[in-house]
Amino acid sequence: MEYYKTRGIINLTEKEQDLLNDLLIFNKRLENTFFNENKDENLIVLIDDLIQNKIDSINPWVAYKMLNNLYKHNILDDTPGTEIRILNNIDCDLSKERLSLLLLNTVLKHGNYIDYYNTSFNLGFYNYATNNMLTIFCEQIPILNYTFMLDHIESFLGTIKSDQMINEEMKNNIINKFLFLYRDINIDLQNKNISKEATAILSNRYDILSEINLGAKYPVIRDVISITPFCQETFELLKINDDEIDDSSLLIIGKHYLDSLLNNTSTDGFNRLLGYYKDLEIQLDLTNHFEALNYIYQSINEKNDKIKEKKL
Repeated sequence: MEYYKTRGIINLTEKEQDLLNDLLIFNKRLENTFFNENKDENLIVLIDDLIQNKIDSINPWVAYKMLNNLYKHNILDDTPGTEIRILNNIDCDLSKERLSLLLLNTVLKHGNYIDYYNTSFNLGFYNYATNNMLTIFCEQIPILNYTFMLDHIESFLGTIKSDQMINEEMKNNIINKFLFLYRDINIDLQNKNISKEATAILSNRYDILSEINLGAKYPVIRDVISITPFCQETFELLKINDDEIDDSSLLIIGKHYLDSLLNNTSTDGFNRLLGYYKDLEIQLDLTNHFEALNYIYQSINEKNDKIKEKKL
């Protein structure tokens, strides 16, 4: 139980709290402008630059304290990962989640996250980390974790954009939310054709960084942090009753999300993930959920086929 207790001092000073409040306000203003039907692109750039300048002025320890403050009330079972909430239209404070990723990037790229996390965290932030692919880090280059998030979502966006079977309104709603959430991806895809082929080429940050720093693609981090979102998304899909399905778009989107997580997992990582999923599945009543189950197993079987082909 000791592991779950807060360690160290992570309270914000009055000045730091004021800055965090300002950042939340500016990100909310950016959200309102970004999703306005008559949005002003110049105003978006202006607000975004203002936010980024403030973020650049924050040192990693303060950014880490802010993250703990933002998520100090998170309850593990009540707050699935941000991406899962977006995919399944579960209530999500996009401006807050966007700010958290900006702060997280500040902490991870300076390489201090491991030390901070080992000495100071509160339970709410621990729950946030667990649900948002932040559980395991490479001590040499913790930013690897963040690059995986970017690669997997960028590839996912290209895939659903290219799938003509998905309802256009639903598809564009999800794409726009992720473009707002992930500033790096929004910049990366500006003035580019968002397609499965294009994003497959662009989404290689993890491999490049790991090969430069570790001399190999190092799938261990990617394998482990894929487990929670895979199980959370399958859990949400298996809430969909067969007799309530008029449009399969949500199931198709979910299947593509699972594919994105599985695409680059190693054989050992896939087998481990599958074990966790099987443990989840046996706890659920699958009656009237066979459509969702079919899409989940399409994703699993396609990964299995790729592993078999690789062995030949």
